[in-house]
Amino acid sequence: MVIFLRSDILKTGHHGSITSTTPEYLASVSPSNAIISVGENTFGHPSAEVLARLHADSIGVERTDMEGAVIWQSDGKTWRRVVWR
Repeated sequence: MVIFLRSDILKTGHHGSITSTTPEYLASVSPSNAIISVGENTFGHPSAEVLARLHADSIGVERTDMEGAVIWQSDGKTWRRVVWR
């Protein structure tokens, strides 16, 4: 596998829909944390399968529908979660 991108924090694709954030993509990016930008919807986002995929890979999950704004800040070496309420 050719790796084009590595990231500590991943913003999941399309609100965590079933067609986004594939196992191959997660293996390539290898994030520690994933942010799902989602609100109340009739589409079932985020997908239970995507959530299970993230949890199975021990990737921390943060969701805007449960936590409000999710903000991370970096100095280029370390990450810090910014509390926003």
